[in-house]
Amino acid sequence: MLSNIYLHHVLDEWSEDAVRPRLKGSCSLVRFADDFVMTFKNHDAAKRVLDVLGKRLTR
Repeated sequence: MLSNIYLHHVLDEWSEDAVRPRLKGSCSLVRFADDFVMTFKNHDAAKRVLDVLGKRLTR
């Protein structure tokens, strides 16, 4: 349960507030418990998010 609370703040809100407004093309995040999938219309956008995702989750 704690991982869901953590991921809501660190991943879900970050995706909505910081990632989507900065990307070209669409982006979606689907999360179930502690698993998630992100989809992107633009390959460069996916690479940009992947570069910062590891840093974001190790805070």
